Amino acid sequence: MKRLIGIFILILFESAWAAPALVDILKEDEDQLRKTLPRLFSESTDLATYDQALKALMKTGHYENVFVESSDGKYRLLGKRLRVVEKIEFKGISEGDEDELRDLIQIEIGERFDRKKAVTGGEKIKEYYGERGFFNTIVEIEFPKTKDNNIIIQYTIQESKPCRIAGIAFNTPNVDLKKALDSRFRRLLGRNLTTQRMERFVNGLRGFLIDRRYLAVEVIGPEVKYNKEKTQALIEFEIKDPFRWEFYFSGYQAERLVDLYRAMDLHNRERRNIDPASEGSERLRRHYVNKGYPDVEIKTKVVNPPGSFLKRVYYSIKEGHRVKIARIEVQGRISRPARYYQDFVLHNSSELVADGYFNRADLENGFKNLVTELRNQGYLRAKVLSSRVDFSLDRKKVSVQLLIEEGPQTQIRALDFEGNKFFSSFELAQVVGLQTNSPLRLDQFEGAIEKLKRFYRSLGFLEMRLLNEGEELIQYNESGSQARINFRIYEGPRIRVNSIVVEGNTFTKTSVILREVDFKIGEILTPEKLEEATARLNKMGLFSRADIRTLEENTNVAERTLVISVAERDPGSFRFGVGVNNERNLTIRGFTGLSYNNLFGTARAISGRVEVKSNVAEINYPENEVSVGYLEPFIFNSRTRGRVTLTRSERVFDFQSSKKVTQVVVSNKVEFLAERDLTQKTKLIWKAWSLDSRREFERDRRCTPPNCSEIIDGSGKWPTATQQVALIGPTLDIDYRDNPFMPTMGSFTHLTVDYSHPEIGSSKKIEFVRTEGNFTYHKRLGSPKLVWTNSVRGGYVANLSQEPESGVPTSHAFFLGGIYTVRGFDLARDSERIPKQSEFPVDGQTQLVIRSDSHYYLFKSELRFPIFGDHGGVIFYDGGAVLVSGYRFESPYRDAVGFGYRYNTPVGPVALDFAFKLGPKPDEDDFRFHLYIGTF
Repeated sequence: MKRLIGIFILILFESAWAAPALVDILKEDEDQLRKTLPRLFSESTDLATYDQALKALMKTGHYENVFVESSDGKYRLLGKRLRVVEKIEFKGISEGDEDELRDLIQIEIGERFDRKKAVTGGEKIKEYYGERGFFNTIVEIEFPKTKDNNIIIQYTIQESKPCRIAGIAFNTPNVDLKKALDSRFRRLLGRNLTTQRMERFVNGLRGFLIDRRYLAVEVIGPEVKYNKEKTQALIEFEIKDPFRWEFYFSGYQAERLVDLYRAMDLHNRERRNIDPASEGSERLRRHYVNKGYPDVEIKTKVVNPPGSFLKRVYYSIKEGHRVKIARIEVQGRISRPARYYQDFVLHNSSELVADGYFNRADLENGFKNLVTELRNQGYLRAKVLSSRVDFSLDRKKVSVQLLIEEGPQTQIRALDFEGNKFFSSFELAQVVGLQTNSPLRLDQFEGAIEKLKRFYRSLGFLEMRLLNEGEELIQYNESGSQARINFRIYEGPRIRVNSIVVEGNTFTKTSVILREVDFKIGEILTPEKLEEATARLNKMGLFSRADIRTLEENTNVAERTLVISVAERDPGSFRFGVGVNNERNLTIRGFTGLSYNNLFGTARAISGRVEVKSNVAEINYPENEVSVGYLEPFIFNSRTRGRVTLTRSERVFDFQSSKKVTQVVVSNKVEFLAERDLTQKTKLIWKAWSLDSRREFERDRRCTPPNCSEIIDGSGKWPTATQQVALIGPTLDIDYRDNPFMPTMGSFTHLTVDYSHPEIGSSKKIEFVRTEGNFTYHKRLGSPKLVWTNSVRGGYVANLSQEPESGVPTSHAFFLGGIYTVRGFDLARDSERIPKQSEFPVDGQTQLVIRSDSHYYLFKSELRFPIFGDHGGVIFYDGGAVLVSGYRFESPYRDAVGFGYRYNTPVGPVALDFAFKLGPKPDEDDFRFHLYIGTF
């Protein structure tokens, strides 16, 4: 018995001796090793298993180094833990912005601690303060350790006093200019001397001089002189050649004076010519030549009145004739009728040439375009041998002679592929779309290269490339009539996901990120999948940066580790805003909102918002809205998001100033939504259930027309009316805009269907279906600031209830008017909305206005253009109609035109629109003025 016990103890001792000891290895990593490498903890472990364990631990990113120690036959697996930045603290900030400093130092929470990078961050902070005028700022850095041996980076900042602008000196003999400059820039005195302010000052000075036509002035400086403590600065400029230039024109007939001034480009702030007179003469000459006047002559005379800093330039213009192109003769070795080449040159040179007028430079451009077109068609040796222009005797017309050597049309003799293993040459030939014994068109050839690359990469060959691209892809015979195309391909590995590593997430759970990107082990990687996953991570709003790459990039390894790298942003946000508009003469609005977008690192979010509004000019009734919301990002472990929103609002629905009647609506609303991104551009929202309980009453409990025939209760007050509207239905958004807030190109499509029925919670007499759609298209007209926007909108609503006196509530009926529909009308006033109250009376108690059905359509067109800087303007046309069964409106279609002004300010955008009704009625105002200031 004792012998058996001894053997048992020996076995236990040998087992413990054989198993490795793990030192400074995280518990989660040890558990993972036990799952993936159980042999490591058995008696039969070997060095190869230890090697696998070392690699697995290093891949986690938790260690600076991992190694194995052996002593007396015992093994120890030791990990040197990676020290990471656990926290970054800033102390002493009063003038700086902590968020800006965090972005500046470029150190993320959770990244590996790098002392040199932290010290460099301190230098950047000092530069940051220096750029803002705090030249005596002191930055101290400390690196205390946490209990987990991680690092806290502490920046202690002593900002000291800023350097202020004590004086500005403009040294110039022109007394009038000096007075103007002193007056213009006096406002800078006492301001902090910041880098940005200095740049604006210098640019403003140069712009001021150009705008006042000091065109040849030389500005020397700025020279900045400081006091001993560097708390005050004197800025000096020397202004040389301070002459103001004036320009006068004579002899012009075909061109307008405004066109000549525009051609001079006097307000161009990039002017650097020291002789504005000759520069202006050259600009005028080019202007005339570009208009088709090749013989223009311009004589220049400069006069400097004695004792003045003024130079007057007199241009005497002899325009000559505007020369027309009589004909274009094409000769040479060509394969088609000459008319083909003539038409191409006329329509591919410039608008001037297309109109039949002569400009030599434009014609040369047309010749180059012709050669390019011929080469794209396979005439690779096409060239223009010569061109000649002959003027008529009266120099009113020209004849153009063009000699072309078209050369042979190059045919594809052979199409070869080298290096292709996964796909046959026949398959690749089908992909590129090139065929032997057909013309070699260069534009098609360039497209073939892109097709080949897209084909490979779409099937997981992310690192495919052409080894001979741009060098030996095409080989020609001596005459250039035949070509051999040889694609030398490096396919690279077909990349699959072997494992996934997430880094940079110190708070967000890894499972949240993996669920959102939705990559599966063994899945083939494609650019589309990587791009879509990155876009989904960025759309979550949790990260300031999200990147996805493979750990084994540019290797022959096919089974790769996918590395998802993120940088988390602050999940909490606080916003507020104020604004003013001219709704009912003057309305003041304000809001404040709080949100937290990553509860416990799960991507769940809560939010709250309070909005207040009061029309102080007429109604003086406080309106408000309070809402709270909750987001569940993954319903049933899918990427479908769920939202719950609770809203209580109190708003003025109708105000009749003549009778002092104010009708108020109190709404308590709960909404359950499910939404999912079908693609990057398409989102589906399903309204699972929405219930809006609306209580309507007159402010003083008086009756509202037309229900004033009797007093309902004994107090002499009109009772409140309550109704419930429950809705279900889908919404589809398709967004191809370049920017959802300030779009300049692309389209946006919105479709929604709502259904209401008493069985889902609506009041007894409310059962309807409502559909609405909108398509908006933005098009740039050359510049991103010149945008033409067109929008088409329409909707249909029908009462489905068979109950007597049933109908669709006012809140879901269609009305037009206001800045978002037809701007010549005002939705807030019954007498100004479409349709107006006199044409379509609203039941003041039941508010069930659509007894059968109704539809509307709306068209909006707007041209947005820049004025200068951030200032912009718009011209617009709005038109639409609302039709209701059972009512015949005298003029259902109403429209308006107008213009407006746009400017972004620190407190929000400013919008002013002047809209004029087309065909106003006798009882209507001719125009409406809409003013919006601030963020709503």
